[in-house]
Amino acid sequence: MDNMKHIQRKKYLKRILSLKDSHRTIVVTGMHGSGKSVFLGELARELKKPQEDSGRPPFRVVQVSDGENIRTGKDLIAKARELGSGPSALLIDNADRIGDIADAVREIHRSYAVTIVLTAAEETDEMADGITAAEQSSPALLHLLPFSYQEFLELHEIPDSHASLEHYGECGGLPENNALPPGSPEAGHFRTFLADSFILTEIIERKNIRNPGHIRALLELAARSSGEVLSARQIREALAADHITISPQAALDYLSHCKKAGLLAPVPVFDINAGKLLSSGMVWYFGDTGLRNAFVKTRSLKSADQTIENLVFLKLLEDGWDIQRGRTDCGRNLREDISFICGRDGRKVYIQVTGGSPGAAAIERKKRALLAVRDAWPKYCINSTGETGIEDGIRQVLVRDFLLGRKETGA
Repeated sequence: MDNMKHIQRKKYLKRILSLKDSHRTIVVTGMHGSGKSVFLGELARELKKPQEDSGRPPFRVVQVSDGENIRTGKDLIAKARELGSGPSALLIDNADRIGDIADAVREIHRSYAVTIVLTAAEETDEMADGITAAEQSSPALLHLLPFSYQEFLELHEIPDSHASLEHYGECGGLPENNALPPGSPEAGHFRTFLADSFILTEIIERKNIRNPGHIRALLELAARSSGEVLSARQIREALAADHITISPQAALDYLSHCKKAGLLAPVPVFDINAGKLLSSGMVWYFGDTGLRNAFVKTRSLKSADQTIENLVFLKLLEDGWDIQRGRTDCGRNLREDISFICGRDGRKVYIQVTGGSPGAAAIERKKRALLAVRDAWPKYCINSTGETGIEDGIRQVLVRDFLLGRKETGA
C-alpha cells in the first residue's frame, strides 16, 4: 500500500471547499477503508496553499491524526491552542473516537475563527446530533465513496475499455482492494481476506455478534439477490434452506449492522401506480463491488449484470440523487420493476439497467415498464452492449459513458 499511487479526490475537494464558506463544522463520513484519512491530508495541503492577491492573512491548519494521544474533548481543546488568531482550520481524523467531541467543538468555535472538519465512521447520527445541539446549527455532511470508475482508471493508469470496466467491477473502489494490479491472480484471495477483516472489525466485534457465520451467510444471500427485493421473511426462509435458523428481527438487525458499517445500502421500493412506498422489503446494494465479489460464490452472467447495476447505483449516489426502486403495472396481472427512480433539485429520471446478458424478451419487458410510466420525465436504458440512440423516447446509454459522466442523466 505504501508504494501505491495516490490520486487527488478532486470532486470531493471541490465540494468541501465550497461547504467551508457556509458551514463552521463539516463531517466527512465513509465506510472503513474508503480513504478518509488520506483525503483529510489532501484537504490540509489544499488549505495551506498560498492565497496570492487575496488580501487575506495566511490560513493556519492544525491536524489531529489518529495516532495522537487525543481521547477526550479536553485533550482536543488543548490541541486547538495551536490555531492562534486569524482564520484557521482544525482537521480531526476519526473524531467519533473522541469523548465529549460535541462540547469541545462548541468551545473551540467560541475561542477561534476556525472551520472544523471531522472524519467519522459511516453512521454518525449521534455525533452529528450532539454537535447540532451544542452549536444550535447542523454540521454539513460529506459522504466519501470508494473510487469512481474515472478515479480507478487514473489510479491504474489504464484506458477506458470493456476490459477496464470488468476489472473495476471486480476490484471495486476501496484503495486497499486496488493495491494489486487489476487481473492479478492473487487479487481474489486478497479481496476475500480484506472482506473477512472488514466484517470482523466493523461488524462482528463492534456489535458483539455471537454467530459470525450468520453474517457471512446473510451477505452471500445479499450478493446473489442484488437488485431484488429482500424482506426479513425471505432472508429467514433462504437461510433455513442452508440449515441456518434466524428470526426476522435478527435478520433486520444484521441488515442494520451492515448498513451502519457502509457495507450494504438500502433502496426503498416505490409503487408508481399506487403512489406510495412498499413496506414488504428493500433492495440492497453493496457499498463497494469489490467487497460484494468476496461474497459471490458462483460467477455467472447474472452476477456480472448485478455488478453493473451496483456500479450504476454507486454513481447515482455519488451524483447526489435520491434513489428508489420503481414498480409499475404493465397490463392485467403484470407488474415490472424499474431499476431506479431518481430525484434531485425538483427533477426526476427513470433508469433501467439492462446489463449485457439479458435476452431480447427481457430487454423488451424493461422498456415496456418505462413506457408504462405516463409522465414526461427522461427515461434511460443503461447497457454494456454498446447500444446508443433514442427509441420511443427512451435513450440508450453505454454504461461506461454513464460512469465517466459522458452521458449524465438529467443533464
